[in-house]
Amino acid sequence: MRKKSINSSKTNNTISSNDSIGNVETSSNNSSLSSSSASTLSEQFEWESISMNRPIQSKVTGTYCNEAQLVQSQSANINELDSPLIDERCFQIEMSNHNIKHLSGTVFDPERFLIKNDYERCNYFDREVDPIRLQQFLINYMIKYYDLDSDPNAFSTKRQMMDEHLWDSLAYVIPLLCGQVIRQVLIHEPSVIHCESNSIIIGDIHGNLNDIYYIYRHYICNEKYHNYQFIFLGDYVDRGPKGVEVVCFLFTCKLIQPNRFILLRGNHEVSKVNKKYAFGALISNIFGDTYIQMPNVLAALIYRSFNQSFNHLPLAAVIKATPFRKAIFCCHGGIPNQSLKRKCNQPWTIREIISAAIKPNSLIPSKRSSKNLLVMNEILWNDPIPKRIHRKGQTKLFYKNRTRGGHCSWFTKEAVQLFLNKNKLELIIRGHQFKRTKSCGFYYQFNQTILTVFSSSNYSGSNGNVTGLVIVTDKLIKPKTLRHLDESHRFAEFNVFHYRLDKKTKLITDVVF
Repeated sequence: MRKKSINSSKTNNTISSNDSIGNVETSSNNSSLSSSSASTLSEQFEWESISMNRPIQSKVTGTYCNEAQLVQSQSANINELDSPLIDERCFQIEMSNHNIKHLSGTVFDPERFLIKNDYERCNYFDREVDPIRLQQFLINYMIKYYDLDSDPNAFSTKRQMMDEHLWDSLAYVIPLLCGQVIRQVLIHEPSVIHCESNSIIIGDIHGNLNDIYYIYRHYICNEKYHNYQFIFLGDYVDRGPKGVEVVCFLFTCKLIQPNRFILLRGNHEVSKVNKKYAFGALISNIFGDTYIQMPNVLAALIYRSFNQSFNHLPLAAVIKATPFRKAIFCCHGGIPNQSLKRKCNQPWTIREIISAAIKPNSLIPSKRSSKNLLVMNEILWNDPIPKRIHRKGQTKLFYKNRTRGGHCSWFTKEAVQLFLNKNKLELIIRGHQFKRTKSCGFYYQFNQTILTVFSSSNYSGSNGNVTGLVIVTDKLIKPKTLRHLDESHRFAEFNVFHYRLDKKTKLITDVVF
């Protein structure tokens, strides 16, 4: 059971809809995730165990210390939460089979979601999640949680208890789920996925589980779309309260039907961004106040697990050509520029993107970043140039995008046409931008060569946007409205997002909903 109850009366702030990849300073006292990161995920996911009931023992000295002493003794940078820490002595926190057994029969028991094996001999972090069982648990949760007929109050005690039950049930399962989806699926996928002609493309979700539930009921389970692939354009977390649940559900889909579900990476699937825009604070709020002896260690492990899996997500997808149309390029942001110094000023070909995009990658840019890293960031961040910026007579294909900060560009109509011609493409489908899609959920630009789609209703707690998706067949490219206002307005309160913003660091330090 949780140590303190959730108070939904905290001040509600709004996050700017202009993402920024600019520098994020880290405060040593504003994030429990940063200050207590005492576990690691290696690239091979050889996990260290976690112990609930006993102190930490150093491999080298054999002495025992408490959590605070352990954190203080770390030689690695604990703020780099998406890369392995160096000193393994810091991670001698063991979750033994003995301790896991004490959870048997309780709401915290992870065993009900795991595949049965030799329990006594197997390290806990070598266990595998049963994705079908976990997905059914999440579906049952969504069915009950969004049943307005039985309970119209979004902030009822019943729903609060459902949330806490779900979080406590997932606490020890999430690290296994993230490691498993990497080992079994993501590590084998290229950076650019080639997809079948029948596809459904879904834009930004941003922690809106209600929209995922709607898509599941009306499209994923619809016999009409049984043979369609589902391409998600990224931005699964931040700006909404259910990022943890959204990612867990999509990961179960990916494990069950890896070829049917394509999960692309968005700019919010980067640790530097989702730490700034609330996902880190959300995990700290959910899992940093639980029943175990060192909850902050578990919260840090969960946050690290998610970001490790994000580092393996592909960047783009190409829907294959048919006799009736050319191929279609799908990504979160847009086409990248070719030259670091902007001398060539030519867009990259898909072949060049594939050779440059190396997985896994944290995609945290710096002044010394390679050109390949900058190209990968531009695919997540670039936007079509606004009319107010681009004037007639100018010949540049790309312009520096200073409104978002960092290493990203605006691309012009001419750049898009050149990219399409070079790669024999008909259209670019992207997400990333909200404002222009509010009226119907999608928006065409540049003589219908760019199609932006946005799929999160009641975005950032608002109640005034329509959502969309795109259905692609052998013959047709059909953008359509996913949910009208009257359909999604009833669930507006479910996406209310309260948080505290640190004025000095501009980081979100607490999330309550």
